[in-house]
Amino acid sequence: MTPPSIAFLLGDYSTFGGVERVTAALIDLFNAANLNCRNLISVYGDFGNSHIHYSNEAKLSILAPGEKKCSSIPENLSSVLKKNNIDILIFPGNNVTFSNMVLQAADEARCRAIPMFHGSIYASLTKHISKTEIKERPKLLFSSLLRKIQLPWKKRRLYKMLSRCHGGVITVSHGCKNELYQLFPKLQDTDINIQAIPNPLPFAIPTGYDSL
Repeated sequence: MTPPSIAFLLGDYSTFGGVERVTAALIDLFNAANLNCRNLISVYGDFGNSHIHYSNEAKLSILAPGEKKCSSIPENLSSVLKKNNIDILIFPGNNVTFSNMVLQAADEARCRAIPMFHGSIYASLTKHISKTEIKERPKLLFSSLLRKIQLPWKKRRLYKMLSRCHGGVITVSHGCKNELYQLFPKLQDTDINIQAIPNPLPFAIPTGYDSL
C-alpha cells in the first residue's frame, strides 16, 4: 500500500525562526521514518532564498512569489494540493483567519489539513502586556483592556476552527496539548484527535547559522 503524500505549509519558508526550523526537522524525521514527505509549500518567499536547510528531497511550491500579500490563498493552495496529489497537509495553526483559508483549500482539494501549534495557545489569544510595558507606554493599557474584552470572541473563533479539523491537531509540547483541553473541555467529547510531538529541534545551532 502506497503511503499518503504529506506536505508542510509555511507563511514564508525563507525566514529563520522556530516554526521554520521545526518544519525542516520534521520533514527530515518523516522521511527517515519512510513517510512520503516530499513537498514544502510556502505562501511567500523567493526561490533559493532560504536561510534554513530543508531536505533536498522536498519539492518547493510558492503560492505568491515576490509578493507581500496574497488575497487568493485558498484558490492557489487548492491548485497546488491537487497538482501534487497531496493527501495530508500540516500547517501553522495559531492564526485563525489563515487556518480557515487553509481548511477551505484543503476541503476543495480533498486533502486532510492538520494544524500544528508551535507555542502557547493561551499566549497567542491574550498577548499579555506586562505592568512594566504599560508604565513605559501608558497607551498600551487600552490595548490590554481591549484584548481582555475580545478574548471570549477569539476563543469562539478558535474553537469553531478546531471543530473543522477532523484530520487531527498537532502540538509541539504536551503543555500546549493540555492548554487546548483546558481552554476547550468540549474537545474531549469530539472526534478531534490531538497529538503532541515533542519539539524535534536540536539544542545546538548548525554551523554557519549563528551569524545570521
